[in-house]
Amino acid sequence: MADQADNSNLYSFLLSSERSGSNLFLRLLGAHADVCAPSPTHLFPTLAPNLPVYGDLGQAANWHALVGDAVALHAAGFGKWQCNPTIKGLKKALSRRSLGEILREIFTAEMRCQGKTRLFIKAHQAYNYVEFLKKEFPLAKYVYLVRDPRDMALSWKNTAGLRGGIMRAASIWNDEQQQLLDLSANLAADHRMMTVKYENLLADPSGELGQVCKFLGIEFSRAMLDFHLHESARDDARRLAAWRNLARPVIRSNSGKYRTELTWQEIQYVESVCEKPMSALGYVPESRQELDMDALRQHLAPREPWDKDGYDQLPKRELAAHARFRRCVERIKSRQPTKAEPGDPS
Repeated sequence: MADQADNSNLYSFLLSSERSGSNLFLRLLGAHADVCAPSPTHLFPTLAPNLPVYGDLGQAANWHALVGDAVALHAAGFGKWQCNPTIKGLKKALSRRSLGEILREIFTAEMRCQGKTRLFIKAHQAYNYVEFLKKEFPLAKYVYLVRDPRDMALSWKNTAGLRGGIMRAASIWNDEQQQLLDLSANLAADHRMMTVKYENLLADPSGELGQVCKFLGIEFSRAMLDFHLHESARDDARRLAAWRNLARPVIRSNSGKYRTELTWQEIQYVESVCEKPMSALGYVPESRQELDMDALRQHLAPREPWDKDGYDQLPKRELAAHARFRRCVERIKSRQPTKAEPGDPS
């Protein structure tokens, strides 16, 4: 697309850690008459950092490998789209050989299928490919959604499809928020970043969504609050246990649960590990006492299963979907860099 710099303002990206309300946020925005917010595919976080291994895309074999991986990864995703890409269709539609063109075609095709005019895309771990985003979508805006790490860790602990528990969740939240805070400071300089707290979204969904819509340059619509009535949300809720709440209205009481559902040692551990970003984001710790972290780790480690008992109890269809997705991502990430060869005329 020769006019990519002119139409990249149609794209907005959601930055968030897992179990922080990102899928709810996608559904809220996707219920707007103008906004296409498709179920996450992990196309960006898988392919953008991996782009160098494909080598010269002018060579037919390399180009075919990249297009094929994009189509396979999309097909391995958990959500349902109205428009599913094919290798033949993408190659016919694209005038230039680039990952940016592939992604734009996949997402704009879905936008057209839905009859929408704007795109809102979950960009997991965007800090790993921010330069790619800035180059390919120079006018895009970003919404940084953050959740209290203690509630995020509780949700992670209770999600059978995610490995590890409180300790792993705390480490991931801390590392990702450090990166996202740096990224947000960079993007906020030219007014392209907005931060939303999950807790504020639950307490006042209309007010928070109104501010988000203003930031994105669209009119607020109360229809967004009825996201759970859309068949696409209900369909996603049936696909994954972790998405089951997508078939319900915004659950305003879904914050602060850590106070009654985590042990005091778990709360202390999360607060200690996440201390710096918690402070930067305005989350107040319950405990300020000095901790023996070695003793705390020894206490919690035996209660930190890598594979949870509940995982094997998930529906066979869902287990198969998890396995299919992991195999696809592992295959793509295990690709070896291609060797430079003489130009390919095809």
